[in-house]
Amino acid sequence: MRPLSRATRARDDEAPLSFELNDTMRERLRTIGLPVGTAVAVLGLWEAGVKVFGVAPIILPSPSSIGVTIVRIFPILMTNAVQTAWEGVKRTVVS
Repeated sequence: MRPLSRATRARDDEAPLSFELNDTMRERLRTIGLPVGTAVAVLGLWEAGVKVFGVAPIILPSPSSIGVTIVRIFPILMTNAVQTAWEGVKRTVVS
């Protein structure tokens, strides 16, 4: 068995649960984590507010009901999106 180097022994002496973010990880957290966290918080508050205050779906539907509706009508949405894109391409080519 080889003896441990001084650098290895120094690393082993550090606290085993210490965790530091390097600059890249910190920047990634700022650019990805904070917006995603904010979106999740806003959607959660929206969902909770609609449920707690009993807001009528016609006035303000909950995010979950909007998601269910999008999934349910997804084929229709895609059909219309393809048609719209095709019309845009045709008009761009013609003009």
